[in-house]
Amino acid sequence: MKQWRFEVSNSSGFPDGYGQGVLEDIKELGITSVEAVHSAMVYLIDADFDEAFAKRVAEELLTDQVSQEYYIGRSVCPAGPTEASILEVHLKSGVTDPVAES
Repeated sequence: MKQWRFEVSNSSGFPDGYGQGVLEDIKELGITSVEAVHSAMVYLIDADFDEAFAKRVAEELLTDQVSQEYYIGRSVCPAGPTEASILEVHLKSGVTDPVAES
């Protein structure tokens, strides 16, 4: 069985409310070196399907086609004049997750 990784984030031109909230929290801690935060939801699905079906899952189930975009696999930091880092947070196994339950 293969594990598929889907990253879903807001399309450019749509505000990232969660990322903005995290950035405000960082600023409240007195950290001034962080200029922007971009958030994405990561879905890990263990399943036996091909890439065409994975695209269908991303487009029809995981992504709002109007305001979001998806990436299948692990994305990389965007290139640019400033240094960027990726921080990934996973929930602890066995801990209640209301979003996953729904």
